[in-house]
Amino acid sequence: MTLGLLAVSVASHAQSAADTSSAPVALEEITVTAQKRSENLQDVPLAVTAITAASLVANKIDTTQDLQLLSPSLVYNAASGYAQPFLRGIGSDFTLPNADPSVATYIDGAFVANQQATIENLLGVERVEVLEGPQGTLYGRNAVGGAISIYTLTPSQTPEGQVTLTTGNFARKEGSAYFSGGVTSDLAVGVYLAASEMNPYVEQISPPASGSAHVESNTGIRVKAVYTPTDRLTLTGSVEATHSDSFDADEYRQLAANGLGFLLFPTAPRNGEPYTATGYFPTYNRTSQQSYTLREQYDFGWSNLVGISNYRNVRNFGAFDLTGVDEPILGGAANPETSRQYSQELQLLSPASSTVQWIGGLYFFHEVGAFDPDQTESGLLFGPGYASDNIFGSVVTKSYAAFGQATLPLDFIAHGIQLTLGGRYTDDHKSYVGSTTLTDAAGALLAPATTFPTSSKSWSEFTPKVTLDYKVNDVLYYATYSKGFKAGVYNIATPANPGPVNPETLNAYEIGEKARMFDSRLQWNSSAYYYDYKNLQVEVIDFAAAGATLLENAAQAKAYGLESSLEFALTSELKATAQGAWEHTKYTKYDSFSAVNPLTLGSESVDATGNQLQRAPKWIGSGGLEYTKPLGAGSSFHASTNLYYNGGFFWTAANTFKQSPYALLNASVGYTLPGDHFTVTGWGKNLTNRLYEAGLVTASPFGVFASDAPPRMYGISGQYKF
Repeated sequence: MTLGLLAVSVASHAQSAADTSSAPVALEEITVTAQKRSENLQDVPLAVTAITAASLVANKIDTTQDLQLLSPSLVYNAASGYAQPFLRGIGSDFTLPNADPSVATYIDGAFVANQQATIENLLGVERVEVLEGPQGTLYGRNAVGGAISIYTLTPSQTPEGQVTLTTGNFARKEGSAYFSGGVTSDLAVGVYLAASEMNPYVEQISPPASGSAHVESNTGIRVKAVYTPTDRLTLTGSVEATHSDSFDADEYRQLAANGLGFLLFPTAPRNGEPYTATGYFPTYNRTSQQSYTLREQYDFGWSNLVGISNYRNVRNFGAFDLTGVDEPILGGAANPETSRQYSQELQLLSPASSTVQWIGGLYFFHEVGAFDPDQTESGLLFGPGYASDNIFGSVVTKSYAAFGQATLPLDFIAHGIQLTLGGRYTDDHKSYVGSTTLTDAAGALLAPATTFPTSSKSWSEFTPKVTLDYKVNDVLYYATYSKGFKAGVYNIATPANPGPVNPETLNAYEIGEKARMFDSRLQWNSSAYYYDYKNLQVEVIDFAAAGATLLENAAQAKAYGLESSLEFALTSELKATAQGAWEHTKYTKYDSFSAVNPLTLGSESVDATGNQLQRAPKWIGSGGLEYTKPLGAGSSFHASTNLYYNGGFFWTAANTFKQSPYALLNASVGYTLPGDHFTVTGWGKNLTNRLYEAGLVTASPFGVFASDAPPRMYGISGQYKF
């Protein structure tokens, strides 16, 4: 679902000499809405990474998955097109409908439920905020590990536009544009659109199966309007549609030469070489989605009323080979996976001038997530001919919540001390229906359909938050306790044993500081945290059921760590950034994890107590430089570089399959012509061509499958703005 970066501001790369020759050497102040109101980032007692449009451009951050390059503690993997973000070791690797990620994604304040929809192209983005730790009060929908909030560009009365064209290796072709401005005195409209195409970086070493995706293509459009009929009322609406067609997203590499498929067919081609794959069944991942969002704001004077209404429709068609062998043994497809969601949030906020800052609200969420059906196609493994085992299943989710938060100044103790109290009560209800059919290649029934008992379950939870912060001079100190909650999950893919697994909860304790020093030339933000994590939702393999995936709850885990980030304006033209995180995680009680033996690929029960949590590297960090040199008459030279390091992590609770440490080097260099309208930029990502994995697809009797992350990518972009 990668459309590339579209329509982001690059003003910082095109300042005129007159603008900067006498500019003070200081970092810009960043405004965020992490607490549902506009605040200076340095005044928010919360671990937040704010990534501006200029930083997105300089580091060629194209999708949400790329955000890990600039956010400490974020590990963002993917499997079969499903997003798998992890923050501080907290996340989910589930790949089925109704299994919301533990790190929630929001676009313009609206929650995105389906994981096939959260690897978002950054379509016309103003900024991204990554909130670390449980967001159980203001971002309650399953944000047990954190939240990624994307804020799109909002049109104004000022006419502006931009057109960008990009070419690069793998026959990359990208185009994007946006146009916005006032239509009437009280209506502004913006149109943001993009399209891209490139060859897959994974090569099929056997003839590609008919029906496979042979190019990576993406299209997207958003129309956004702001209507202000009165001084008190503002309506902001957007309509967005995107479509992607990918081979790489559903392809993988067989890592184990002793898989069952190779034992049955010892002369079959091995695909152990990087960026190569083989298989008999078609391979593709196609996702289409439409989103409609309306933000209603009314100023009563004594308060502000905000409503966020959203409807999102997602359809995904995926197909893949389950063995990695060029023989018709076993393949799978979801035709289609669907998600239809609606959410409505109401917020009542105190005015900015209020001594006590408060917010109260109500939230409703409804989703129908389904396989229609999920198919497993068998061939030679079960005899001549083909059979298709079709799983039909859907889960209806309804969630209701009431929340509130207030920040009270404690000046009677000392000036600058504040106490924040918040809480959210959530009531979730899920209902499941499912059936299966067995058909031949022509679609005729081979056996009577099986309908499984319907099931429903409800959960409720109160998630509090208490924060004490103290600001003296330009340094903010804070200590906070918060709780996160993630609803239970039904396993639609295994209708004979759908569950559900119980909700997971996380109690978090954190202290931190945010400081600006040396006349705002240096910014240093740090935090330390401790997590008590219970009922972790884990995916396991059931070998007694032919390698079917089951869901279970791990009993308990703990995590603690340190994070720090620095920004330093070395001169008015050169800025340095550095950030790093150290984390320690372990299962404190997990007696029996159904694991895959890496040697025999058979099943074994593992006591995972004391093991590290999955996707939780002990060390992670990045550093970079951004340089802009005005050359006069509106021309300028700009360059940036970023080095990202990941210390490696385990893919499963058994701690047997591991991602080795890796480092990624990205860079860009460009020139803005006189007049400050046209910019040409050369860029490169993963310049050292480091091999690492985007995700572990599965470990089963047929082998261990992993999807390779993109190799070296490079290209050149031309941009015209007006």
